[in-house]
Amino acid sequence: MRHTFYFLLTAVNQAVKPQDSMSKFVLIDHSLESLGGHNFEYAVHMLRAAEQVGYDVVLATNRNFRCGDRLPAHWSCYPLFQYNTYSRLSLYMGGQLWNPKVGFILPDQVRPVSRRPWWSRWWQMRIRKKGQQITDSFDQACHRLFQEQPLEAGDRVFVPTLSEFDLLGLSQYLRTDANSSVAHWFLQFHFDILAGREPDFEQQATRIDHLRRHFQDALSDLPDHRFSFYNTTERISQQYNRLRLAKFRELSYPVNQGFRPASDAACDEPPLKVALAGHFRREKGRQWLFKVVDQLWDDTLKVGRARLLIQGNPAKVRRLLPKRTRPARNGKPHTGGSPPPVSLVPHPLSTEKYLKFVREANIGLFLYDSDCYHSRCSGILVEMLSAGVPVIVPAGSWLAEQISESVSEYQHQLNDQLPLVASEKLTATQGQVTCCGFRQPFKVELAVPDRAKDLLISFAWHSPQTAGNYLRMVALQFDKSGSLLQTDSSIVGQRPENGRVPALVRLVQHTSVLQLNWSNAYHDSPIRIVDVDASFLGREEGQLVDPPISSVGLVFADPCQVPSLLREMVRHYSHYRKTAREFSDSWREIHSPQNVLMRMLEEADLLEKGPRNFSEVHHATAQLSQQKAVTVGPGCGDVA
Repeated sequence: MRHTFYFLLTAVNQAVKPQDSMSKFVLIDHSLESLGGHNFEYAVHMLRAAEQVGYDVVLATNRNFRCGDRLPAHWSCYPLFQYNTYSRLSLYMGGQLWNPKVGFILPDQVRPVSRRPWWSRWWQMRIRKKGQQITDSFDQACHRLFQEQPLEAGDRVFVPTLSEFDLLGLSQYLRTDANSSVAHWFLQFHFDILAGREPDFEQQATRIDHLRRHFQDALSDLPDHRFSFYNTTERISQQYNRLRLAKFRELSYPVNQGFRPASDAACDEPPLKVALAGHFRREKGRQWLFKVVDQLWDDTLKVGRARLLIQGNPAKVRRLLPKRTRPARNGKPHTGGSPPPVSLVPHPLSTEKYLKFVREANIGLFLYDSDCYHSRCSGILVEMLSAGVPVIVPAGSWLAEQISESVSEYQHQLNDQLPLVASEKLTATQGQVTCCGFRQPFKVELAVPDRAKDLLISFAWHSPQTAGNYLRMVALQFDKSGSLLQTDSSIVGQRPENGRVPALVRLVQHTSVLQLNWSNAYHDSPIRIVDVDASFLGREEGQLVDPPISSVGLVFADPCQVPSLLREMVRHYSHYRKTAREFSDSWREIHSPQNVLMRMLEEADLLEKGPRNFSEVHHATAQLSQQKAVTVGPGCGDVA
């Protein structure tokens, strides 16, 4: 299971208590603008966990936030921040990271100032002025906050939604308020800083150098401050650790412990509720919704086997649907009093309504863009898995990685449980199979035995050993006349501890020949696999129903596979629900706010007992003005 470097923490009553009962836990989320939604839920549950271990809690938010009656009356709440982290200026400028004082962080990608037309120079000057205004605004909001709530020894400050740009405003405040050094600062960065997947990172040395300079400028002259740096996933932490400035660690996404399997068996009766939860943005697969709904309409949705519940702006989502599938605007029940096959759910919902929405879902459908979510965390997936809801997710993404071990283990179990009809060892040059880009796939043809129902490919991953490499296997099924019957695709990656990687192909009737095309899923560089076994599996005598092909969830290599995978999950729903519920127990423990907080506090306590070491940081800072690329030693202030 993932998080192998994580240690499971003890329960709250065994936690490290703050030394002073009046110590504060301050959470700053300048992107928290409204009640409801993931920013709100994140803040509330982390603050409740902090309060349970004895801290006084303080919440600082965007100016647009209105506390209302959904926060405890005794909590201190300060809506102070003018800008959030998601605006165009607050995060990126033209898709490039930038700094208002020095311009683009990647100056080699734009023309020198002297060679730009006057209107471009005027526009850049205006943008820099606006950028400095945003930085100053963050600084001023922090000053106002800590004038109202002065920091004391033992206080903890957590900023869970920080970007590289936001860091400039925070560091400007830290430099000008000497008292800020008495607290421990937890800084969490959500976004990728490098483009593409890990094999693409080696070509981005210039970007890394400029980002290193950016972070060094922000943090190097804060020798008395103590920091812990976090990211929402291990993959993003690996990107930040390429800067060689400080140790960035993954911090599990804390989830409301109310997300647990529903006990009402009636919830599992058809039509099964297929939920597309959260704000339905472009990277969450809006462009695929029309085709998926259209293909599912006649045999799944219209006949009452399943129904879709799509969260988002109802008016906008409605336009994405085929006309014949659009729900009535007045929300009237479907014919016969049954619920409509497609329902539109507003976003955001209140905490109670959203909790009910997720817990009562039967299937979680994620049409997400694999490239966008290669490294990014999905809070909705964390909630679905905590609630024991089986999911359908894109291959090659962080989402698929969370269930990949369960899928692999189940498919290996099928190999042991089903009768073996025939097997074959696939070999190539020196016993290796080399798979390059899709233009040069490795091809092999296999004759399909009469009684075969499945083909299980199993192999050992040889190279490369770096993360971010994935193998695509396309299986073409032909009948005796050479007619193509079906095409299946799967994308798999390396398993922990070099475990054998399985890929299962469900054979259709009359398949006589199977052609397998293997290639690197996302790059042209070679992937080498060894010890490749092809096992044709049959059925026990009298076994009329095919077994499920996966466990906990299903993974699609292409969005076109979603309709068939959804039918598979509906057909074997009791199996997927059972395995997802079993998975949820350990998953929920890892993501409990109490355990997430305890990990942060224990790491902070360990750091504060350790020595201070600033010499390498200060030496590197002195060189910043003399060289373009700086290799910085370990440390920015004290870091955990």
